Amino acid sequence: IESRLRELTADFERYITEYDRRFPFRRDGQFELHQSTIRRRRELETIDTTLADDEFLEGLRATLKKWGIGLRGSRMVGPDDFDSALRERRAEFAALESLSIEAADLDIEAAYKAVWHLVETLGIVENKSKIVPGTKALHHLLPDLVVPMDRAWTGLFCGWTAADPQDNQERTFTRTFEAYARVARLVQPSNYVGAGWRTSATKVLDNAMIGYCLAHRLNEDSESS
Repeated sequence: IESRLRELTADFERYITEYDRRFPFRRDGQFELHQSTIRRRRELETIDTTLADDEFLEGLRATLKKWGIGLRGSRMVGPDDFDSALRERRAEFAALESLSIEAADLDIEAAYKAVWHLVETLGIVENKSKIVPGTKALHHLLPDLVVPMDRAWTGLFCGWTAADPQDNQERTFTRTFEAYARVARLVQPSNYVGAGWRTSATKVLDNAMIGYCLAHRLNEDSESS
């Protein structure tokens, strides 16, 4: 994993470009909903105005469903419970909204502890595994700080075992967040934000990691093993 992180950092632009060329997320409406949700979050500026906005929360629920939350083994709570769960954490979100994963002065340990507490206790899904739904939701609320994580790509790059998202959640999240923060501090992904899926610094990090997996055919190795 350390070798992958060094290669990702050293050739970051190559892997972003690889993602742009071969991006694997083609579910109908997936990009459009994500883009509109991130745009709405930026327009609303603060967490207080964001969580007060019914349009944003409706868009976030729809976006998460397109990202696989609430489908198959994942069970999202109903709309009213979803909105309440987020609004009840307003103060915790507000304490994190000024933080950036690429900031030189970011206290990485304090950040991952605060984010993990939110992921673990957010209450937007009923399933045991919280990392994927939690980070995907928080990514749209705190797009400068939280990278969206999943089993297929994040897990592949970071060497998650099949049991990690269920049985070793805090450790798995912590080492993954810390790895991304170390890379972000060196490459400053906000410089690459732009068109298409380059919607935020944290999504650029996610894109580059996926681009690395594609460039090195890690997904093909995984599928054949």
